[in-house]
Amino acid sequence: MGKGCQNWGAMPLATPQGEADMRRAWRILLHGPAVRQGPLNVPVVAEIAFNPDCPFCHALWVRMQPYRHSPIGIRWLPISARRRSTLGKGAAIVMAHDPLKAQAFNEERFNVARREGGIAPLDHVPPAVRDAIWHDTWCMKRLDGVVPTILFRDKQELSAMVGVPARKKLAGIMRFLAWQERMELAGTYSRSPVAPSGPPG
Repeated sequence: MGKGCQNWGAMPLATPQGEADMRRAWRILLHGPAVRQGPLNVPVVAEIAFNPDCPFCHALWVRMQPYRHSPIGIRWLPISARRRSTLGKGAAIVMAHDPLKAQAFNEERFNVARREGGIAPLDHVPPAVRDAIWHDTWCMKRLDGVVPTILFRDKQELSAMVGVPARKKLAGIMRFLAWQERMELAGTYSRSPVAPSGPPG
């Protein structure tokens, strides 16, 4: 587990049920509203669940900044928990004209003492976006109940890391994912598919 995390009801991942839930979470989250990081022509290899008002999620965002131009595909998915305002803030980020800039605005103005991000929540969240964020929140609560959580493709499997990983650990993961991406684009590496071609059932 990483150094810091916000726990709101957890299930161990190292069980058959936990592994099944992890694969289900990956499929569901691929279709949820998110902030896309990395080139659009590469597959998503990591999904990060975050709470816009979570100081540990903020710490992870800061720690991820050296990799903001990394060639790998990452999706940041807002989760609504603890405060009602997190739904509106998550929606404000993913519905922005430039979600990456909106997320940066939230994090660069994060108030650690008050545990709140800097973006203003939307007063009215469209039902489709509201339901999608709530669905992702339910999915993550069933999975491990912790934010931030990083789900990533590790060789032929899915792996999860919860909390804020140490810099050395994070650097190792990012190097490995970038290497996988290069091998796949070169046609010399193949992952087993974990995402369906259509929306999850």
